Amino acid sequence: MTPFRVVVADPPWSFGDALTMSAVRRGAESHYATLPLSELCALPVASCCEPDAVLVLWRPSSLARDALTLMDAWGFRQTQEVVWYKASPESVAFGMGRLFRAAKEVAFVGVRGSPYAHLRDRAVRDVFVHPRLPHSQKPEVVQDALDAMFPEGERLELFARRVRPRWCCVGLESPATAGLDMREVLPEFARRIRDASFMRAHS
Repeated sequence: MTPFRVVVADPPWSFGDALTMSAVRRGAESHYATLPLSELCALPVASCCEPDAVLVLWRPSSLARDALTLMDAWGFRQTQEVVWYKASPESVAFGMGRLFRAAKEVAFVGVRGSPYAHLRDRAVRDVFVHPRLPHSQKPEVVQDALDAMFPEGERLELFARRVRPRWCCVGLESPATAGLDMREVLPEFARRIRDASFMRAHS
């Protein structure tokens, strides 16, 4: 198994967002199983990546500090962010929020080593416009951009809910790993990558 150069993750963050402003279901826990920060940090993401790699990490606006902690635990340093502006020609999204109502989502961009030598498309913007989607679903725009930016190398999507060509999409709801817990899948990936590296070094 080959280590990954590009990683996208949309973790099932656990936080107290169970608002009771209406009869509408609110909060991540009402939609899917979540993981505490300690268990997310324990995932061996660094062991699955190349020395020079890039990570795009989606995070809730209230958990920016936790997202930085997670990025550091996975072996990446935060350098930029990507903003999804939720808008269509007809309207701007009216999302959740105790003060301002959310009309965007943000993902931190982090690197380990120096992946810039692999960068091919240097014109990709850090803001994109796309209509609002169902709860926690993200547009494919980020993956499209990363395909153009890093056309070579392996790509990993963590907590995926579907498959995508040329990407290793793992998650409870991904057809590729349906029903398999990330806490089981990633250690196995790390073991395979370690074994493959050992075999190459001693062949």
